[in-house]
Amino acid sequence: MREITLKEWERSDPVALSVDERDALGQVAGISIGAVDGSDHKYTLTPGSTIGAFEVDGLSVLIEPKIGIPQVLSLACYAIGKVRFREEDFDFREEEALPDALAIALSRPGPAGLRPGPAARLPHQGRGAAHSAGAHPV
Repeated sequence: MREITLKEWERSDPVALSVDERDALGQVAGISIGAVDGSDHKYTLTPGSTIGAFEVDGLSVLIEPKIGIPQVLSLACYAIGKVRFREEDFDFREEEALPDALAIALSRPGPAGLRPGPAARLPHQGRGAAHSAGAHPV
């Protein structure tokens, strides 16, 4: 399977595609395909605001966000109304909270993870879930 890595809202360098690959990618919502002048089978690909990975017609396509994963998770939490701002400070380093957010985000399949629903219950002992489960930070 051939891999293509794209970045959200950025036009790619020319990519060689067969007619079938081009047509299959053309059916994926949010990806614009532009022909490259002077070439029969080279195209530029410009994804929209959808990020993630998918496979189609022998292609494995990754669309990376234009911002970092922590910011993507923050935006997703804000969009589903799971943000609670507090006045008090937390007693753990900022990077230890990321595994908890990833555990919640990855425990739900695909777009369903962006729909409002019951919040996942993770252990709260002032440390991340990975630490509570016995894992040690690298």
